[in-house]
Amino acid sequence: MTMIAQDMTKVPAAGDNVPEGWYAVRVKHVEHIPAEKNRVNLQLAIQDEGFTGRIIFDNPQSDVPMGASKVKAYYAAVGYVPGPEGHDPEKLLDGEFYVYVVHNTNGDKTYANVAPWSIRSMQQGKGSNPKGK
Repeated sequence: MTMIAQDMTKVPAAGDNVPEGWYAVRVKHVEHIPAEKNRVNLQLAIQDEGFTGRIIFDNPQSDVPMGASKVKAYYAAVGYVPGPEGHDPEKLLDGEFYVYVVHNTNGDKTYANVAPWSIRSMQQGKGSNPKGK
């Protein structure tokens, strides 16, 4: 038997949330689902050391005011400014920016959520820490 010298107690499980805080991310996957209020499913791959490759999932609905504002914030972070003709979520693919993750709970389940106000371009950098941590 071959034993791999790695402390698995320090390896996060596949579904574990990342801690709350700022992360540099790259959009790894974009999927537009029109049947679900124009949902835009995003997979944001973390670029920060210690969390590199971990995925943050977000799925704003652009047919809902708060979701539309969030999609627009993502676009602004990558320098895409769509006009009245509509918008293309694929323009986010491979885009890099900062996001702040907060934890939300629903019953006994905790979710990592990208705060809509926290989506910032690489040029803007990380914002202040809203929780003083």
